[in-house]
Amino acid sequence: MRPKVVESFARTLRAGQWQVDAVLEQEALLCLRPSAEEPVYGFAVDLGTTTVDVSLHNLETGRLLARKALLNRQTAFGADVISRTHSFQEKGEEVRAAALETIEECALLLEAEAG
Repeated sequence: MRPKVVESFARTLRAGQWQVDAVLEQEALLCLRPSAEEPVYGFAVDLGTTTVDVSLHNLETGRLLARKALLNRQTAFGADVISRTHSFQEKGEEVRAAALETIEECALLLEAEAG
């Protein structure tokens, strides 16, 4: 582990008076947080050829809170996976940024919708 990660764990343990929740994804530790905090939320993302489908979940209960699909901005780099792959070879960072912008827009809309 990196030193900054270990430092953040120490701060979190002290803040939570040694009572913390570990947030895991399968066997990977995502974060530690004081036990008295709000529920943990997360996004599931389906990056499709045409659309990006994002859903917001309460990760403690598994409850779906909101879901949104938007046109994948990567379509500007080709209508199909093959042409988009060629675009990625030439303009990889732009193609990647287009996907991330779409995901971010969905996430912000879901946060506003779910409160």
